[in-house]
Amino acid sequence: MGRKYAVILYQEFKKYYANCVDQDDLISVGTIGLIKAINTFNVGKGARLATYAARCIDNEILMYFRNQKKTAQDVSMSDLTLFWGTVNEIKSRQ
Repeated sequence: MGRKYAVILYQEFKKYYANCVDQDDLISVGTIGLIKAINTFNVGKGARLATYAARCIDNEILMYFRNQKKTAQDVSMSDLTLFWGTVNEIKSRQ
């Protein structure tokens, strides 16, 4: 990876550094965004690669946070079973 693009990745990473528990994951997600930017960049559209890459990295990191938020809200059936089992135990003790 070129030094110039590593700097872009680092700049985007700094925006979200405090919001992320695992910074290694954030760097990995940003690197995936950079790779996607390089693979999909179209010179004919008139944008610079650095500008396009920064946007792709930013989008990839935001998608990562959205996905983390969704999975944090998911409830498994075993969690529900444990919850209702606890509720029933409390009711039977009363």
